[in-house]
Amino acid sequence: MTDLDFKFRAAWRLASAVLMVTLALFVASTAARAAQAGDIHPSLLRCDNRANPLGVQTSTPAFHWVPKADERGQRGLRQSAYQILVASSRAELARNHGDLWNSGRVESSSGLYHAYAGPALASHTTYWWKVRIWDMHNEASAWSAPESFTMGMLHPYD
Repeated sequence: MTDLDFKFRAAWRLASAVLMVTLALFVASTAARAAQAGDIHPSLLRCDNRANPLGVQTSTPAFHWVPKADERGQRGLRQSAYQILVASSRAELARNHGDLWNSGRVESSSGLYHAYAGPALASHTTYWWKVRIWDMHNEASAWSAPESFTMGMLHPYD
């Protein structure tokens, strides 16, 4: 074997090793990204069992949603916490400011019937809300699209 053959084979082994390490790192980082933020998001948002309801007649409307996997085929994902914002305008909500109510992060695996707990709501007024959820890896989803609800008559004198 000539000196040139030896150098070529050594370079080939080194290039093969670098390629294998690079491939292993790529596979590991892809798997890690798959388990990170955005695995689940809130879907089918409802207020008092309706989408964007008009004429809500309770002073503490209930919010609910369904946690949904971002990619088809993902199984075993579950919600571990949520945060709800309720605002007096869509503009306030767009700034991620719940000027009427910010639930803060609440540990809960359920997306069902979370009652409004802010200041009193006014009759014949439209309010805006959105929610984000955390998965079991403690990664937050993006905020949901804004939803609205309009209060009905809450008192006989309204």
